[in-house]
Amino acid sequence: MNISNSSSNQRLIPRWLLVVAVIVAIIGFFDATYLTIQGLSNAVPPCAVGDCEQVLTSKFAYVGSVPIAAFGILYYAAVILLLVLFMATQQSRPLRWFWYLSIAGFAASVWLVFAQAVLLKAFCQYCLLSAATSTALFAIGIKTRRI
Repeated sequence: MNISNSSSNQRLIPRWLLVVAVIVAIIGFFDATYLTIQGLSNAVPPCAVGDCEQVLTSKFAYVGSVPIAAFGILYYAAVILLLVLFMATQQSRPLRWFWYLSIAGFAASVWLVFAQAVLLKAFCQYCLLSAATSTALFAIGIKTRRI
Protein backbone atom coordinates (compact mmCIF):
# COMPACT_ATOMS: atom_id res chain seq x y z
CA MET A 1 0.00 0.00 0.00
CA ASN A 2 1.26 3.45 -0.86
CA ILE A 3 0.49 6.65 0.95
CA SER A 4 0.13 9.82 -1.03
CA ASN A 5 0.67 13.17 0.56
CA SER A 6 -1.29 16.29 -0.23
CA SER A 7 1.51 18.09 -2.04
CA SER A 8 0.90 19.32 -5.54
CA ASN A 9 2.86 16.51 -7.19
CA GLN A 10 1.03 13.75 -5.26
CA ARG A 11 4.13 11.72 -4.54
CA LEU A 12 3.58 8.17 -3.37
CA ILE A 13 5.53 6.89 -0.41
CA PRO A 14 5.51 3.17 0.33
CA ARG A 15 3.93 2.48 3.71
CA TRP A 16 6.63 -0.09 4.50
CA LEU A 17 9.27 2.63 4.24
CA LEU A 18 7.45 4.76 6.79
CA VAL A 19 7.01 1.76 9.10
CA VAL A 20 10.74 1.03 8.85
CA ALA A 21 11.47 4.67 9.70
CA VAL A 22 9.25 4.46 12.79
CA ILE A 23 10.94 1.23 13.91
CA VAL A 24 14.39 2.78 13.43
CA ALA A 25 13.30 5.85 15.41
CA ILE A 26 11.96 3.63 18.21
CA ILE A 27 15.34 1.88 18.41
CA GLY A 28 17.05 5.28 18.59
CA PHE A 29 14.57 6.43 21.24
CA PHE A 30 15.31 3.46 23.51
CA ASP A 31 19.06 3.84 22.98
CA ALA A 32 18.92 7.55 23.86
CA THR A 33 16.67 6.89 26.85
CA TYR A 34 19.05 4.25 28.20
CA LEU A 35 22.05 6.56 27.80
CA THR A 36 20.18 9.46 29.41
CA ILE A 37 19.23 7.37 32.44
CA GLN A 38 22.81 6.16 32.77
CA GLY A 39 24.16 9.70 32.40
CA LEU A 40 21.78 11.16 34.97
CA SER A 41 22.74 8.34 37.35
CA ASN A 42 26.45 9.06 36.80
CA ALA A 43 26.79 5.48 35.61
CA VAL A 44 28.58 4.15 32.57
CA PRO A 45 26.84 1.26 30.84
CA PRO A 46 28.78 -1.91 30.10
CA CYS A 47 30.51 -1.73 26.75
CA ALA A 48 31.40 -4.77 24.67
CA VAL A 49 32.85 -2.70 21.84
CA GLY A 50 34.96 0.43 22.25
CA ASP A 51 35.59 2.59 25.27
CA CYS A 52 32.19 3.81 26.40
CA GLU A 53 33.54 5.26 29.63
CA GLN A 54 35.93 7.61 27.86
CA VAL A 55 33.23 8.77 25.44
CA LEU A 56 30.33 9.01 27.89
CA THR A 57 32.32 10.94 30.49
CA SER A 58 33.86 13.34 27.99
CA LYS A 59 32.92 16.98 27.53
CA PHE A 60 31.10 15.94 24.35
CA ALA A 61 28.61 13.78 26.27
CA TYR A 62 26.93 16.66 28.12
CA VAL A 63 25.47 20.09 27.47
CA GLY A 64 25.94 21.63 30.89
CA SER A 65 24.71 18.93 33.23
CA VAL A 66 22.29 17.42 30.69
CA PRO A 67 23.41 14.26 28.87
CA ILE A 68 23.41 14.89 25.14
CA ALA A 69 21.38 11.70 24.79
CA ALA A 70 18.43 13.58 26.35
CA PHE A 71 18.29 15.65 23.18
CA GLY A 72 18.23 12.37 21.30
CA ILE A 73 15.09 11.37 23.21
CA LEU A 74 13.39 14.55 22.02
CA TYR A 75 14.67 14.05 18.46
CA TYR A 76 13.47 10.46 18.14
CA ALA A 77 10.13 11.19 19.82
CA ALA A 78 9.52 14.07 17.41
CA VAL A 79 10.44 11.88 14.42
CA ILE A 80 8.05 9.14 15.57
CA LEU A 81 5.27 11.67 16.12
CA LEU A 82 5.79 13.29 12.71
CA LEU A 83 5.86 9.99 10.85
CA VAL A 84 2.75 8.68 12.60
CA LEU A 85 1.01 12.01 11.97
CA PHE A 86 1.89 11.83 8.30
CA MET A 87 0.61 8.26 8.01
CA ALA A 88 -2.63 9.26 9.75
CA THR A 89 -3.33 12.50 7.88
CA GLN A 90 -1.37 12.18 4.64
CA GLN A 91 -0.59 15.88 4.90
CA SER A 92 2.83 16.94 3.64
CA ARG A 93 3.81 19.19 6.55
CA PRO A 94 4.76 16.40 9.01
CA LEU A 95 6.85 14.73 6.31
CA ARG A 96 8.58 18.02 5.54
CA TRP A 97 9.41 18.48 9.23
CA PHE A 98 10.66 14.88 9.39
CA TRP A 99 13.02 15.76 6.53
CA TYR A 100 14.34 18.82 8.39
CA LEU A 101 14.81 16.87 11.61
CA SER A 102 16.56 14.04 9.79
CA ILE A 103 19.07 16.55 8.41
CA ALA A 104 19.70 17.94 11.90
CA GLY A 105 20.01 14.47 13.42
CA PHE A 106 22.44 13.38 10.74
CA ALA A 107 24.54 16.54 11.14
CA ALA A 108 24.70 16.03 14.90
CA SER A 109 25.72 12.40 14.39
CA VAL A 110 28.47 13.35 11.94
CA TRP A 111 29.87 15.78 14.51
CA LEU A 112 29.67 13.28 17.37
CA VAL A 113 31.27 10.46 15.37
CA PHE A 114 34.02 12.90 14.35
CA ALA A 115 34.51 13.78 18.02
CA GLN A 116 34.81 10.09 18.89
CA ALA A 117 37.14 9.21 16.04
CA VAL A 118 39.39 12.25 15.90
CA LEU A 119 39.20 14.10 19.19
CA LEU A 120 38.69 11.26 21.67
CA LYS A 121 40.12 8.39 19.63
CA ALA A 122 37.55 6.17 21.33
CA PHE A 123 34.15 4.84 20.41
CA CYS A 124 30.96 4.03 22.30
CA GLN A 125 28.75 1.28 20.91
CA TYR A 126 25.57 3.03 22.08
CA CYS A 127 26.66 6.28 20.45
CA LEU A 128 27.44 4.46 17.22
CA LEU A 129 23.99 2.86 17.32
CA SER A 130 22.48 6.33 17.61
CA ALA A 131 24.60 7.52 14.69
CA ALA A 132 23.42 4.55 12.65
CA THR A 133 19.76 5.21 13.41
CA SER A 134 20.14 8.91 12.61
CA THR A 135 21.88 8.06 9.36
CA ALA A 136 19.17 5.56 8.42
CA LEU A 137 16.48 8.17 9.12
CA PHE A 138 18.37 10.67 6.99
CA ALA A 139 18.58 8.13 4.14
CA ILE A 140 14.84 7.46 4.44
CA GLY A 141 14.28 11.21 4.47
CA ILE A 142 16.20 11.51 1.22
CA LYS A 143 14.14 8.70 -0.26
CA THR A 144 10.86 10.34 0.76
CA ARG A 145 12.01 13.61 -0.81
CA ARG A 146 12.70 11.95 -4.16
CA ILE A 147 9.60 9.82 -4.48
